[in-house]
Amino acid sequence: MRRRKRKPRNSKKILAATVVLVIVVFISVINLSFSPGVIEKKILLAKVIVGDMYGFDLNSSALTFGMLVPGGTSSRGINLVNKYNREIKVDIYSEGDITKFIQVSENNFILKENEAKSVSFTATAPLDAPLGTYEGVISIIISKSG
Repeated sequence: MRRRKRKPRNSKKILAATVVLVIVVFISVINLSFSPGVIEKKILLAKVIVGDMYGFDLNSSALTFGMLVPGGTSSRGINLVNKYNREIKVDIYSEGDITKFIQVSENNFILKENEAKSVSFTATAPLDAPLGTYEGVISIIISKSG
């Protein structure tokens, strides 16, 4: 008994998927070439505890606000320095359950070459905040301006 060679059934699907993939990669490269582009992204861990008394946390590698009573506030600051040979744009985002507690003093701004700026973050525990630990991250996105 002689067996016939099978033609791959999916060859047209594979070809179509390859063409689509090439087009997507091409468009992505073009977008990256003409968009402002991210230069650097820094991630800071952030944490606040809502409790029945005040407490301090002096961690210097994260934005930790210690323990707050409902209605209490705590502030931490960071210094940003433009170390690039051009103007940069700074955008700050928060993620996680700490987001509802955090306010930033300034956001979406331009730093000129060699310019420095202090940015403060304030955590405020609403009066009706349940006791507990609230964590998240603060993302600082540095991109080309203009």
